[in-house]
Amino acid sequence: MQFRKALMARAKKLGCDRDLQQIFDKFDAALKKCKNDTEIRHIQVVGAAEVHKLFGCRGGLVVNGWTIIPAEPGYEEASDSKIIKI
Repeated sequence: MQFRKALMARAKKLGCDRDLQQIFDKFDAALKKCKNDTEIRHIQVVGAAEVHKLFGCRGGLVVNGWTIIPAEPGYEEASDSKIIKI
């Protein structure tokens, strides 16, 4: 829940908090219907990708070593980056 609060605080600063809440609602509903761990993980990854795009992230989205969304061309990560591992 703390992670969601942090995401929502960021969304409010960006002016997209309603969009983020819709993403949360959509994926919470989908996760309630899941029965197996693989499907749950796939839904979580798709949700993370939607949040990544909503926030206008330019860096890549990597989950468990898999590149879900590659970084934009020319993007260089700062050495003091605070990447969240998911």
